[in-house]
Amino acid sequence: RLVTASPKRLEVIRRFMLIRFPDIHLSSNNLNRLLYKIFVSDGYAVVDNHAFISNLKIDTCPYCNRNYIYSLSKSAKIKPELDHYYPKSLYPYLGVSFYNLIPSCQTCNGLGVKGETDPFVENMVSPYLLNNDDYEFTFDLTKLDYLSPLDGKSSVDVKFSKQIPGNVKVFKLDDLYQLHGDHVLELIIKSKVN
Repeated sequence: RLVTASPKRLEVIRRFMLIRFPDIHLSSNNLNRLLYKIFVSDGYAVVDNHAFISNLKIDTCPYCNRNYIYSLSKSAKIKPELDHYYPKSLYPYLGVSFYNLIPSCQTCNGLGVKGETDPFVENMVSPYLLNNDDYEFTFDLTKLDYLSPLDGKSSVDVKFSKQIPGNVKVFKLDDLYQLHGDHVLELIIKSKVN
């Protein structure tokens, strides 16, 4: 049940575990350490990351939707990261849960981004629970001479008109999407030319 539990069911399991074992999320807790050994050290070690990622058929990072996450082959070093959405140190019993494993880019799964951040504390939403309309973007042209930006800065300000605040905060999506102003400008120009 832990391996195949739906994303919503993982939330129910978490609540149950907190009620039944209030200190389970402390790394000093013996039950936490035992579950870590079973599900992370031993269980996760046998997960075939390449097969898992290939079967999902996802080609962009579900966290940021900016970077490609192709996997070339099982032995290739070019493959996406596999993030534990619910950190394995806090939720070791979810260490091999299908809907806790998120193929992600190195930026989003890198050190200092999400790390051991508890998604429940930050009011994040799992990529498996996102809807197509959870995020919407708009833009503002910030300079009149948008064909030759000054100071190397884009003349387009990309903004969220709808967002999941916890996800945007943790993955620094506001800042990252500002870096794509030049791409937005190019799309605007191409749309006017055609």
